[in-house]
Amino acid sequence: MTDEEVQKRSLIIQNRILSLEEYKRCRLLLAYADIRHEAGTSLLVQKALADGKEAALPRIEGRKMVFYKIHSLDELKPGTMGIPEPQGGVPADGEGGLMIMPGVAFDRSLHRIGYGGGFYDRYLSQFTDLTRIAIAFSFQVFDRIPWEETDIDPQMLVTDEEIIYPSC
Repeated sequence: MTDEEVQKRSLIIQNRILSLEEYKRCRLLLAYADIRHEAGTSLLVQKALADGKEAALPRIEGRKMVFYKIHSLDELKPGTMGIPEPQGGVPADGEGGLMIMPGVAFDRSLHRIGYGGGFYDRYLSQFTDLTRIAIAFSFQVFDRIPWEETDIDPQMLVTDEEIIYPSC
């Protein structure tokens, strides 16, 4: 996709998130800083801060992912693998928040293939009451993908074309 198409589709996805009750009632938004044409998150972070919510983004520390509260996207600097990360700040407690999850591929049962580090699975195993919403472009959704029992799946997937809930 072109940069323009990524921005256009990301805006659709982010506006869908902003209209969800899960967003409206959260006090803390845990998001990622998008790179390499991932579905964008900057509008979500900016809107959360404007709405008086806390926002936190991850920093990789060894094999651990820690979310740090930010007040502005200007606080991010290139970190692990060139991904923008908070350089300091206060760690978010993670409880009671809304987690926006990235991924490479998803299926309609909400299984997720990430980038292979297991960072989200390890983090989510510690903070079990987070609401988990993944975002992706529609072409990243397949009927079935490989998955493992230890994977922690999102509870919902929001794309530029639809919102997918787990199939029964």
